[in-house]
Amino acid sequence: DGGVSDAGSSGCDDEARLLPPSETVHVDVEQELREVTEEDEEIAEELAYTAAHVTSVLKPVAVTMALVVWAVKATEQQLKDVPMQSPYLVYTEDDSDDTTTLIWKSIVNSVVIVMGVLGFTVVFFMLYKHRCNLILYAWLVMSVSLLLGFSGGALFYTLIIGAYDQGDGWFPAIDVYSFIFIQYNFAVTGVCV
Repeated sequence: DGGVSDAGSSGCDDEARLLPPSETVHVDVEQELREVTEEDEEIAEELAYTAAHVTSVLKPVAVTMALVVWAVKATEQQLKDVPMQSPYLVYTEDDSDDTTTLIWKSIVNSVVIVMGVLGFTVVFFMLYKHRCNLILYAWLVMSVSLLLGFSGGALFYTLIIGAYDQGDGWFPAIDVYSFIFIQYNFAVTGVCV
């Protein structure tokens, strides 16, 4: 009897061993599918996160580019006869310059601008590295306010003068004090926003 029951139980164990592996394979496949699905979900979440960041950067850049195109087109007529010169240029072009001189002046001007950008970047990095946040914030506030105040003021002034000269009547004459007040508020609002 003991031998029969052992044989019987061993036969049942064989059947039990045969059934679970197929179920185990089925469970393993389901688990692998779940892992692949979880990886796909993580990839989809990362892509959505990246797309949201790219979109958040592209929207203001696109608006800025559209405003620059509008500003150039709006001031093109007023500034067509005005010679423009960058304040960052060491040398300016003369009509009497030969090709070698023009190349030399271009190289010097390029080096000056690159060194200026490099110098400010190094200073900015060192301030950040040494956690001089107050100086960094003051620097950014000053640069944004000056950029909005002076560059925005020059653009606004050009638009006002152009509209006044053309006689379109869409913008009334403005005095100096009102103009400075408007520009100051424009710069302060731009820094606060």
